[in-house]
Amino acid sequence: MFAKSAIYVVAPFAGAGATSVKMDYLPIGFARVDPILSQDCLSDHVHTFYGPQSGVEPRRLNASSELEFHARLIETPVEENTGNVEENKSMYWHPTVYKYDRNSDTYTRALMAQSSAYYVWQTGETKAFPNGFQMIGGYDPELSDATASCSDPLPCDEDDCYTENSFFPRNKCSELEVSMRMPSCWDGVSINSPGGTGHVAYGDFTWPSGDDESFPDIQCPDSHPVKIPQIHLFFRISPYHGGWHTFSDGSSIFHADYVSGWNETTLQTLLDNCENKGDGAQPNHFCEDHLTFRDTPKCTNECLCDFADPILLEKIHAFQPATALDIHGTIADEETEVIVGNLPRGTCNGLLVGQTSGNKYNASLSANLKPPSTGEYVPRDSSEDEDESEDDLDDLDDGFHEDHEEEDEDGSGEDSEDHEEEHEEDEHEEDELTSFDEDPCYEDSHEDSQPVISPKSSNAASDHLAFGVVAFGSLSLWLRELGLIY
Repeated sequence: MFAKSAIYVVAPFAGAGATSVKMDYLPIGFARVDPILSQDCLSDHVHTFYGPQSGVEPRRLNASSELEFHARLIETPVEENTGNVEENKSMYWHPTVYKYDRNSDTYTRALMAQSSAYYVWQTGETKAFPNGFQMIGGYDPELSDATASCSDPLPCDEDDCYTENSFFPRNKCSELEVSMRMPSCWDGVSINSPGGTGHVAYGDFTWPSGDDESFPDIQCPDSHPVKIPQIHLFFRISPYHGGWHTFSDGSSIFHADYVSGWNETTLQTLLDNCENKGDGAQPNHFCEDHLTFRDTPKCTNECLCDFADPILLEKIHAFQPATALDIHGTIADEETEVIVGNLPRGTCNGLLVGQTSGNKYNASLSANLKPPSTGEYVPRDSSEDEDESEDDLDDLDDGFHEDHEEEDEDGSGEDSEDHEEEHEEDEHEEDELTSFDEDPCYEDSHEDSQPVISPKSSNAASDHLAFGVVAFGSLSLWLRELGLIY
């Protein structure tokens, strides 16, 4: 039985700039439980949890109450929340990431750096999650935009390049940033549904036209007409050692679960009143006038602040719960850090701590649920396509020069001196554009008193950037129509 809320209908986005808030976390812990899908037994695979410590326990006192879990989260003391916003006691979890060693048949849990939940919305035009709201997203990677971004990539170690996973890179990275977005359209009725997905949907992006630089509109389907905040979930592994990594369900798909821990009225006030032009998941937007951050002061100036490790990690560690959650002693007494053999799998395969009846753990079931080997995953090599595209571009370039040479011979072309002057002007403009691209925060070297500025506050810089974006966009469209890039 799934509880229902009042029906809401929210008007389509008017095209105004979006607002965003970044909230940071460290994991509560790791356990083979799922408070949405498996409330009375172990779940299919191990998850990594973020938020209030009370939210890892899947069992309910009243199984028929859809609001009991929400009430538990709301009542959790702030000191027991691993997130940095006092008003947000929501729970987030995703399959745990492991590195697999084929030689020793061992799975080792990846070491997580900070994780972040970005909320993005149109101010005054978005509905808050109703109390008790839950959802699961990400099963369709094309809709969730799931990505794994590698910073400072290095070759994998010679004996550690094999992988069968198509999501995680085999090469090493100083940091691997993994992200996805949750559904942002709701049916306006149910706060949950069987499987956690039926009451929500992904909307279609509609980009503004002309000179409108606003955040893209999201068109929700008629079946799910209510716009809710977009949640972009990020986690980071730093350093990332390369080799064969996998999610705990053995897949290459990044899915995530969410349970709202907001007071609905508090969240609606935020959505209606904060506006900061944070058009996307950006690290320097917080709505700090409306929220209570535990790691203040928040710095929003991208020219003065360091939003990366290790400074951010130090601030997050400072407000973590004084006592770690005893998962092994109170929830699931199962090894999750280093596992020899198969990863533990199977819904209700094993007992929660304190259970006296049910299915004892069956290792054979875990073995049967391990995905069959697909052989080594080899990323598609696009070098041949690139070579073909370069050859095509060279042919076009040769044809371009031949046409202009013919024009000059019959007197219809411009004088060579004019061409040289225009070429010098173009090079000068390119140099200026490059300098802004390389250093978005710059100081005027001739005026010691000139404040540090960003291109966003400089008309000259904005003109150059706009020219570059328009020119590149037009060229890209032209080349794509010709089939030279994809």
